[in-house]
Amino acid sequence: MSLDHKPVFSLKYIPLILLLAFSACFLIAGSRLTSAQDENEEKENHEIIIIENNCYRRDRKGPVRFEHVKHARDYKISCWECHHDYDKDGINAWSPWEESKGCSECHDP
Repeated sequence: MSLDHKPVFSLKYIPLILLLAFSACFLIAGSRLTSAQDENEEKENHEIIIIENNCYRRDRKGPVRFEHVKHARDYKISCWECHHDYDKDGINAWSPWEESKGCSECHDP
């Protein structure tokens, strides 16, 4: 009885296997970098909001694009000038990590 058999794995396929493994690692790393970039863009986009005021009888200007960074950096307007939640002593107790209400939720237009 002869035990001559062909090997299941041939050494000539090692470069191909290494190339496929490297490509898979590259694709996985690339997708993770892309998702991190998307997350950063999402955070930045959170700083841009569209104000659609439906309280007025007539809409003269349409929706307004509001950029937090532009108002803070360029116009030097503090967050607390617009965002406020006064406590019983009249002190603005609002903090940036809290949920913010829309203006019309507290103020009449």
